[in-house]
Amino acid sequence: MYNIILLFLFVYFAIHFAFYGFRIITLFDEETNKISLSYLLYFTSTGINIFAHMCLYCALGEILVAQCNGIYYAAYKNQWYSMDPKLTRNLLFIMMRGSKPVYLTAGKIFPVTMTTFCGLIKTSVGYISVLHTTRN
Repeated sequence: MYNIILLFLFVYFAIHFAFYGFRIITLFDEETNKISLSYLLYFTSTGINIFAHMCLYCALGEILVAQCNGIYYAAYKNQWYSMDPKLTRNLLFIMMRGSKPVYLTAGKIFPVTMTTFCGLIKTSVGYISVLHTTRN
């Protein structure tokens, strides 16, 4: 359920960020050069708001991955050889489960991490560039 919502949020972010960036660029390219401050502030604040929300989701996904890796390495560094065999089996189970990374995913397609966020920003800026180039 949440992964589908995150997928739609990522698509929403990519489209809106590209169009808001394009609109801000075209505000400065217009021949009249009469830019209303409130109009500019509206587009800028909306773009920053969308940017901040997606950055927050990706940062939380990155924290989830880091914490799960921390559990795995804590179990790995534990002195399992001097423990009770029953506890050692439990520790082995934690290590086997922790060897696979846990990701927050968007639509079960891609992980929600800061790497994905940076890729999404690069793609959106590329779309802005294409829109700006085809406009002229």
